[in-house]
Order: sequence, then structure tokens, then C-alpha cells
Amino acid sequence: MKKIFMMLGIASMITLISSCTSDPCKDKSAIELCSGKGTLADKNGTCGCNCNDGYTGTKCETELSASMTGSYSNVENGTKSGNISFTSAVSKGSTPDKIKMTPFAGPNPASGAFVNPIVINVKNNGTWTIDAIEPDGDKYWITSASGTWTKNNSGKHVFTGKYTVEDRTSANITYDVVTITSWTQL
Repeated sequence: MKKIFMMLGIASMITLISSCTSDPCKDKSAIELCSGKGTLADKNGTCGCNCNDGYTGTKCETELSASMTGSYSNVENGTKSGNISFTSAVSKGSTPDKIKMTPFAGPNPASGAFVNPIVINVKNNGTWTIDAIEPDGDKYWITSASGTWTKNNSGKHVFTGKYTVEDRTSANITYDVVTITSWTQL
């Protein structure tokens, strides 16, 4: 009798363990559920999506870059340039994980010119980067550019971070380290 109760107990534990570890995404298709732009993932016992970079939404149906387009109010503070406020336009980039900002930075403390345009790499994890670039032929390079982005209570995107402007117009390279207080989608 003792053996029967022990076997029933073991059988109950196996049933309990297997029911706790069942895969909610079993027999589901990432192509259908995630629009082919993500992978299936257990989301608290329900099958959901982990979207590829550049896509967002419960079914990965929205291009991240498309949701970030529009006008932005930018507030920055540079070690050389001081406090700067300006407005930029953001458009979709060449892929869903890229946006183009025009102007990106400015105005340049020496020339008064703005840096135009620049491509920003945006990731689903809330980070952004810019590859080192001299975008407009004036020998001012944008380097070490990165930060984070999120959505505010109004659902608008807000970027923060830092970048460095290298002035290569003479043999003595100078630097302006700029803190992005906020780039806020209007």
C-alpha cells in the first residue's frame, strides 16, 4: 500500500512539473503571430513576440523608425558650445532600425552652421548610436555618440545621451562634448 501511495505521489509530481513547464508557443508560427519580424517567446504563460531590431508592436507590425518620425525639440549642453536649443526633423532611414535627423547638432560655435543630416541607429532595447561621421564636408566630426530613448507619458519619443564634436579644421583638434538633455518628439 505504501508503494502505491508513493507511486501516486511521484506521478502527481511529474504531472505538476510538466504542466508548469508547458510551452505556450508550441504549435504556433512566428511568421503568423509576429508578422515574420520576430521570434516567439513565453510572455508570462502566453505566447508573444520578441521583435527584431527595427520593429515594435505586439505582433512586430510597426517599423520603429516610422513611429519616431516628426519634429523634435532639442535641448543640449556642450563643453564649448554651451546651452543649445533647436528643432529637428526626423525621417525614416534606409532600414527600420535607422532614422535620419536634420539638423542633428548645432549651431556650431565657430561657424554658426548646423550639422546636417545624420543617421541614428535605434535599437528595440531603448538604446541608440551613431557611427563616427563627417556628414557635411566642414571637417567637424561627430564621434562617440550614444544614449537611450524611451516614450514619455504622452507616448512621444525622448532621447538622451552624449556625443562629441571633433573640430578638425586645423592641426590642433579640439573637442566639444555635448550632453543631450532631451530630444523630445513634438
